[in-house]
Amino acid sequence: WWLAGISHHMSGYSAVLFVAYAGVAYTTGITVYFWGFASIGVGVGIGSWLFAARWNRLRSRFGVASP
Repeated sequence: WWLAGISHHMSGYSAVLFVAYAGVAYTTGITVYFWGFASIGVGVGIGSWLFAARWNRLRSRFGVASP
């Protein structure tokens, strides 16, 4: 499962960063990288705040082996 997650993340990262952001940065400037990564940071922060404790409780309840 972890390899599928890494593969999904890296393929999406590669497609967005090296194709889409490069084109937008060419026309608007380098700030597109800041806004792209800032939105990822906000999303990860909100997702962690909302779901981290719930995922841990589910893991404990159902005995899921997780690293």
